[in-house]
Amino acid sequence: MKTPEQWNEEFESASPKRRYELIMEILDTPMSTKFIEEIDFGMYLSEIADTLASDNLFTDMQALIDKIQIKQPNIYKKEFQYFDHYMVDYYLFKNDRDKVIEYSSRFANSPVQAIDLMMPMLDNIRLYGYIDVAVNICKRAYIPVKKSPDVIEDAAADLAIIIFNDMTEKAYQRIKNNESVDWEALAKDLKRFDLNNTPEFINEVKYLLTTELNGENLVSNFEFNNQKSMNVLLWSFMRYMLDQKKMSFVCSEFIFTSSLDFLEQKRPQNKRKLSSNEYFSFSKKDIDSYIVDLIGGFLSTRQSEAFVILWGMVYLYDFLLSNNIITNSVYNNMVAVSAPLKKEFTNISPKKLWAYNFVHRWMPPDRVSIDDFTAESEIFSKTIEMQVPLSDEYISREQKMLESFASMGLPSDIKDSGIEGIKELFKHMDDFFGDAFDNASDDDFDEDFGKLKPKGKSKKNKKKK
Repeated sequence: MKTPEQWNEEFESASPKRRYELIMEILDTPMSTKFIEEIDFGMYLSEIADTLASDNLFTDMQALIDKIQIKQPNIYKKEFQYFDHYMVDYYLFKNDRDKVIEYSSRFANSPVQAIDLMMPMLDNIRLYGYIDVAVNICKRAYIPVKKSPDVIEDAAADLAIIIFNDMTEKAYQRIKNNESVDWEALAKDLKRFDLNNTPEFINEVKYLLTTELNGENLVSNFEFNNQKSMNVLLWSFMRYMLDQKKMSFVCSEFIFTSSLDFLEQKRPQNKRKLSSNEYFSFSKKDIDSYIVDLIGGFLSTRQSEAFVILWGMVYLYDFLLSNNIITNSVYNNMVAVSAPLKKEFTNISPKKLWAYNFVHRWMPPDRVSIDDFTAESEIFSKTIEMQVPLSDEYISREQKMLESFASMGLPSDIKDSGIEGIKELFKHMDDFFGDAFDNASDDDFDEDFGKLKPKGKSKKNKKKK
């Protein structure tokens, strides 16, 4: 058997196809714990998983997973998240509920270990409509995540919000069916997840679930710099989407908050009072820069949110228009500004459109025909067939990174410097991550990385080369 140094040297100089073969071969060979650690086998497994997923090679991915689980179950237990989040995406697209549950269950069992990938995975699960699966994961993960010193505080709150939206939707369904709601039981359930359960808050929830909130009633009491008014708008939108589009509160809340996050960032710094038409108007430059920030960051896990904004914001504007909160001109501007960006966005990474086909699991927007909606869904779905066999040619990590940046819209400074620029980036990352995460305090981490952390990001990250 080769020494760790010999195996690493062969692996690093191998083509993607040969790397896959080397991993499959060594899995058939008894390996000591020391050998596994010295070759950093977990890192190589996660890299090959990234390669297989990026080229839609899920048959090869499944074969690799099956072999690791049989030959090296302890390794899989330590590294499962780097495989399972891809398989969850794949089986969500395939609409295979049993497989979605199978591959997401390990996240619920080990949420702190997998938190960085669990949060964006949960977004996709709820966007595809598997609400009970998402809620079950949140309930099982809440206490471990809340108690862990290695996870930022927002993560537990994000889990609780999903649980809360599901609870209140069930209460609303009972109200619609003229059934009684046990508000005391609801208050007890809210307390379990550290949610507000005061009598005043429960009364506010009752009001938001039972009062007619539309038309003049909604507009006359609305202020865009008032949090209470925005909350009324949110609940009205969630009820509208459930009633009109059969969309869960858990999913429509994501559309609303993602859209409002975008609209808020383009507001004037003085936050002067805006009319509804002013607040909901935006330019192509506004949305271009925001979407690029979502998908273009090196550590970004927010690509799904970009699709939610570009394909989901129209539902919010349908609702606003139906309640006379915006004019036709504001609505038409949203469509006109978003359309070219949607087209451009689908060309950035055409092999992966299938992963975001949740936008076509929803009912069509009001002004989109069934035929157009179905045709676009078929375009997204067919991209799963765009499989690229593993190459026989060696590809350096710098070239691979350059190609990855190119697929996302290459930053001009990196494009100009090419491979040498990528090498410099890697050197900077090695120096920075080698020191910053090991030595920085939590306060330093929050200050330096606050804008980079996705929801639920762990405080301590596994160092990757």
